[in-house]
Amino acid sequence: HLPRNGPVQLLLFDLLGRQVAQLADGEFPGGTHTVQLPIGLPSGRYRCQLRSGNATISDWVVVVR
Repeated sequence: HLPRNGPVQLLLFDLLGRQVAQLADGEFPGGTHTVQLPIGLPSGRYRCQLRSGNATISDWVVVVR
């Protein structure tokens, strides 16, 4: 959920810290948004990082096939 309009970058990293996907990059309106993970992403644990304005937050995503 974004509190207001602004630039957003949403990145996905593997356990070694390598970027494996860019899920979003651009201006987004405030509100709730969803994204889809890339098709064919191997099972495993990934770190999802959201950058918006001066804020950066991250959390873990687990893919199970």
